Amino acid sequence: GVFDWILMIFIMTAEQATKQFGAEYFLRIPLPDHTEIQTSLQVSMCFALLCWACVVPAVGLRLLIKEHEKRQEQEQQSVQPHQQQRRHLQPRTPTTRRDTRAVGLTLSSYFSLFAFVLIGGFLSVAYILIAMSPYNSHLPRGVFEAPMLTKEECESLLKRAYAAAERNVRNILADSSNNTTAETGTSSITNQKQKHILQEPKGWQKGRHKAYTTTDLNLVTDPFTNEDRVWLTQRLNARMAPLLSRIYGIPHTSIRANDIFVVRYDTNLEGEGHEARTHLKMHTDTGDLSFNVLLLNKFKGGGTRFWKTVYTEAGVADTKKDIIDRGGYYEEPFALVKPTLVGSAIVNSATIQHEGLPIIFGTRIILVGFLNVDRINPLTGQSTGLNWWTSWLCAPWLSAKMLAGKRVALEQERKHANSKSNIGVGAINSDPRALSSEPALRESSWQVKLYHMGYSSLRALSDVFAIHHFTKLVRDADARDYLQALDQHHNTTTKSDEHSSWFAGQQLALRADGSLYKEWATRRDNVEKFE
Repeated sequence: GVFDWILMIFIMTAEQATKQFGAEYFLRIPLPDHTEIQTSLQVSMCFALLCWACVVPAVGLRLLIKEHEKRQEQEQQSVQPHQQQRRHLQPRTPTTRRDTRAVGLTLSSYFSLFAFVLIGGFLSVAYILIAMSPYNSHLPRGVFEAPMLTKEECESLLKRAYAAAERNVRNILADSSNNTTAETGTSSITNQKQKHILQEPKGWQKGRHKAYTTTDLNLVTDPFTNEDRVWLTQRLNARMAPLLSRIYGIPHTSIRANDIFVVRYDTNLEGEGHEARTHLKMHTDTGDLSFNVLLLNKFKGGGTRFWKTVYTEAGVADTKKDIIDRGGYYEEPFALVKPTLVGSAIVNSATIQHEGLPIIFGTRIILVGFLNVDRINPLTGQSTGLNWWTSWLCAPWLSAKMLAGKRVALEQERKHANSKSNIGVGAINSDPRALSSEPALRESSWQVKLYHMGYSSLRALSDVFAIHHFTKLVRDADARDYLQALDQHHNTTTKSDEHSSWFAGQQLALRADGSLYKEWATRRDNVEKFE
């Protein structure tokens, strides 16, 4: 009946998200059984709601009636003791007595009972969602490491990246030979971009991520071949998608990459800005999940450091000045991950603050992916099978949607401000990562403040209640066997309609509800590459 209907709504495709993992045998630490956990959470939720909606009000009302009767009898005894004695000698009708007691309850008594039930029910549900649900307690601040590519595959991907960089150089030189403007050295945006690409390392983008300077190549907008993308898609479908599904309990079809690129850090470069490309300062990523795969380890230093936010009150013996200066919280590291095996992948929630530590020698190259976990496909509007436990009832997922809504609201505010100043809309950067959050805009928009409050509150919830940890899932010695097991399982069991979207759905700006807001300018300029 109703219980089965509610169970179906919450569980939905839990079986699909946690179907047999092809390399379960090689996991050093057991991961959650999402079907069992979601069923247990559903039963606990229904039991708690049933108790607070039926049992507690019935028991509370009975206690209130008894308390009211006792108080009424005490008042009558104190005012008219003789009449009270005579009333006890007369027979009393049980029905009349019960009605009299119920009618005698005041409105404040009913309100107190209602408030108690409401608060108690809310706290019970909050405890189940925060303490019992791994989607809010164990997974949001977890960092996981597992093999993704073999050494030979990393070398192959590096060759493909170097070839794409060479094509960038050839394309620029070919354009400049046919363009007299480039020979005159005019300072247009396009020519400045070309100049950066022609700097060492030649062919690599230097300004695609403006807020956090990196040297990278995007797998779609930079001149990788279609065969390159097909080659990588096969491995992401066979290895990355099952791993994410196994860790986070999400179906393959809900995974959509919004940006996949190859990043390099160098210490032996000359030219403007080369020092900034040896590391990456503390930041959070775009989307719900992110991963990075080590492709080249010919360097010293480096690694990824993950930070947690500690909320506390400044005490007498507290020496952290940031507690006072920054409003009662500060950041401290909880994990430093330095994979030793080429091809190892680090997977984590995109809302975890992290930084790329400086390398002191050589070159470090990694494959990075920013992933969205979609409830609906933004291009088709169809459901992806994502259930409530891993979406609306998951704080990290919900905080990412609040951040997406904030970015859209900020851009709309900027458009409104520009229209008042007679500034064309074309001056607006359509890349949502480049949207600024000026205090003036935030103060003038209640939507932005609401989204910002939701995002900050949900992030703080994960920072305070979630367990911060690093887990290495597979031993280095088992890496090759682990990858072979995943490939074999993928080739024998995966259906053609259960794949994730790695390239076709990139560079989209979404609203808070997951619907499509707009495409990035780089996507609109290269539509054919995303088809």
